[in-house]
Amino acid sequence: MTNNNNYDKQAFEEAFDEVHMKFILNLPDEELASSDRIFFQLEQAWWFYDDFICDANTATAKKLPRFKHMKPFSLAMFNFSPLLQPMLDEFDTMYAEFSKYKRSISTYGTILLNAEGTKIALC
Repeated sequence: MTNNNNYDKQAFEEAFDEVHMKFILNLPDEELASSDRIFFQLEQAWWFYDDFICDANTATAKKLPRFKHMKPFSLAMFNFSPLLQPMLDEFDTMYAEFSKYKRSISTYGTILLNAEGTKIALC
């Protein structure tokens, strides 16, 4: 979280409540049982919070804390969410496992082939 301790706590709770409802509250039980699935949802939630809530209204944005990285956002959501709070003691381990898994898979990229299909460039 940014070092802005002067944020509007009510606006923050309303914003987190919206994000929680959109991304966490309605997750099926099988997804809540997987730390990878939880953190993929939290990643989407973080981008939504940053792009659509904090950036949507400059007056509101000044009242909300910004998170430079996903990990502090996720920790804040674990503290906020009644569904995630029981797993709070496992947060660091779960996040480390997710980070390791995410680095092992391609999430975005491009494959370029020459006309003959004999040479490849991965981006």
